[in-house]
Amino acid sequence: MWAALFPGQGSQKIGMGSFYYEQFQTARRLFESASDELKINFKKLCFEGPEEELTLTQNAQPAIVLVSCTAWFCLEEEMDLSFIKYCAGHSVGEYSALVAAGVLPLNSALKAVRKRGLYMSECGSPGQGGMSALVGPSPKEAKSFCLWVEKESGHTPLETANFNSPEQTVLSGSSLALNWAKENYQKYSFSSAKIRLIPLKVSAPFHSSLMEPACEKMKAFLNTLSFKQPNKMIVQNTVAKNVSQLEILKDNLMEQVKAPVLWLPSIQYLIEQGCHSFLELGEGKVLSGLMKKTDSSKTVSHFHNLDDIQKLRNLTY
Repeated sequence: MWAALFPGQGSQKIGMGSFYYEQFQTARRLFESASDELKINFKKLCFEGPEEELTLTQNAQPAIVLVSCTAWFCLEEEMDLSFIKYCAGHSVGEYSALVAAGVLPLNSALKAVRKRGLYMSECGSPGQGGMSALVGPSPKEAKSFCLWVEKESGHTPLETANFNSPEQTVLSGSSLALNWAKENYQKYSFSSAKIRLIPLKVSAPFHSSLMEPACEKMKAFLNTLSFKQPNKMIVQNTVAKNVSQLEILKDNLMEQVKAPVLWLPSIQYLIEQGCHSFLELGEGKVLSGLMKKTDSSKTVSHFHNLDDIQKLRNLTY
């Protein structure tokens, strides 16, 4: 059984989507439609940047969803994608999964993630919050470490934001707590000797309780959109299981802004359901890398060139 995976923020880079745009009329149509809808020149943004513009949260999120969905629709023209039974996306990538599963039209999803990026960026003053990747400890240890930092430093909040792999958890919260953690993490009694705490280049403390204002604003906006019943099974970040009821699906999307991304449990759930092969659709191979750290026996395919189409046909027919 196959699942389609869609990457989130951090996968963006200059040149993203250029292969699809050069090779497929559908891609050019989708880029033009998205540009008209959002009043953003996505061709220039994705292919030329500048990088500091592309990495702005309110720009990166729609760019990532546009490229991932373009990959899906271009591939759908080339081959029957009924072999894909599940869809899942990492953070903002969940919107790409919803488009692929027929829940939202692409332009509605793009408007939603543009708003999402703006609302998330507005939470807190610049420099007051951030995120860091904790590499080495288990998810359980990462949670305990956050509690220890809050208690010892007196700074709050510090929370687990992304459970990416068995040994990578992203932390999110107050800059004061994160800075204290960076200076003192070696004092904590981790079970592993090799520990790294890496500050991430983000503009705000995503997927933390500090995102509550953005969550409320997204709730109001998502209620203006029309959701359709999914034609694929969707595994959502906040619950790490298949969700088919539209109201619950929408509620989870709202909650996702401030809730941790349960990516590791989501992948484990997909494997438990019988998924043995995965197709990562979008820029880069971030999710493939996380899969290798989770279960290296599983196959992850891509659609980054024309040869990949034949490879997929060989694997699925």
